[in-house]
Amino acid sequence: MKREGPSLESLMDWLAAAHNDFINAEGGRHGGTGELHIPALINDLLVDTGESPLQPEELAKAEKLRSGKNLQQLAALLCHLYHNDWFLQNSVLPGLIRGLLFSARLALLAESADNAQQFITDPDRREELCRIALDAAGLVPAGEDEKTAAERLAGLDSIERKKILDKTAAAQKRAREIREAMLRKEAEEAASKMSRE
Repeated sequence: MKREGPSLESLMDWLAAAHNDFINAEGGRHGGTGELHIPALINDLLVDTGESPLQPEELAKAEKLRSGKNLQQLAALLCHLYHNDWFLQNSVLPGLIRGLLFSARLALLAESADNAQQFITDPDRREELCRIALDAAGLVPAGEDEKTAAERLAGLDSIERKKILDKTAAAQKRAREIREAMLRKEAEEAASKMSRE
């Protein structure tokens, strides 16, 4: 059973106030390179929330997060989100936060967005990321029950939406190919009939 976490509104406000360093690696001030140092951000988050530091095998996974710009920025946004006072003052079951940071769910979420900045600027995407963070931490927003929280998250699920859109696009492409093939066949039959006459 999930327990009650912080208010959704406070988390969304916290995420909306994320510094540009989390969404715009260019011009960043980390190490003077303009790039976020994701392993350091994750390690700091884990230590600050009472978890053990990154293990050597996790360090390699953290480096792989840099493979995609959206993935890197989403991981940084989650580090910012989990640095909210509520998470620093209230313990979450060990392993849950790190589990999300290294999950396929995060990679799929990154693929579903045109850019990670949507998770700050678009209210629905911001709510989705906050709800995912709470869900992964075994929490529901303050004032909500598990059923309501699950239904709302399902309604915002951009991963599932992308799957549906991809399937629809593939089905439309297949239908177009079938129509074109039928038209070609009809044209060939008409040409063949005309040549016989």
